[in-house]
Amino acid sequence: MRASSLDKVKKISVDLYHHVASFLANNKRKELLALEEKTGVTIRFESRYDVNPNYMEFHCKSEFGEEISFSPSVNSK
Repeated sequence: MRASSLDKVKKISVDLYHHVASFLANNKRKELLALEEKTGVTIRFESRYDVNPNYMEFHCKSEFGEEISFSPSVNSK
């Protein structure tokens, strides 16, 4: 994602394994609210039972509902 695209993101939906989504929503609520307030981006988790615990899929949208392409980079050390 380029910086110009990043500026357009206003909503992020993340599909996650149900236990992971529940953990984040229940145990990281303060951090998520602070991040939303700081960035002006709404973050929502979609709990999935049909995926493995490592599954994560991001869906980014503009304030007008346009899909914005996003592919996270993962650094393994």
